[in-house]
Amino acid sequence: MHLSPKLLSCSLSEGKETHQDERIQSSLSSIQRGTTISLTATRDPDSRTQALVEALCCVSGLSAESAAAADSACRLFHTLVARARQQWPLANALLRALQLIKSENKEYKVRWRISSCYLVLANQIDEPYFPSALRDTLKFFISSKMATLPVDVRDVVEKHPNLYT
Repeated sequence: MHLSPKLLSCSLSEGKETHQDERIQSSLSSIQRGTTISLTATRDPDSRTQALVEALCCVSGLSAESAAAADSACRLFHTLVARARQQWPLANALLRALQLIKSENKEYKVRWRISSCYLVLANQIDEPYFPSALRDTLKFFISSKMATLPVDVRDVVEKHPNLYT
């Protein structure tokens, strides 16, 4: 799995519009040109899964502004699920990234637009490749946290009942 270093660093914080269309296009162009880094180098499987989930969320966070990012996010989701050796580390990483559970790492920071991540998840969660145990876990946490989700995230989730029913 390869992703652009620019794409990983240009991610968004919830509520902060820190990107520009040029950065999105530049990041996506870097992927297409092959200016990439490897995320699968020498990491242990859990760290690799965490890094891949964060990369997925960075790309997903840009998906509302770019069709290319949305397409890339869908492909990354499929690849991530296929490469995960165990489902629980993947579930935990996704739950942290979607802010459904707190990270044990006090330095963990969400650097992406969460509402866009939920939109990508809504488009992928019912795909045949998506493991049912992971689907059920995510739906359980989303439905139980619905009342406490930020308004913009709740709006996305409510438009996509497949995320919580």
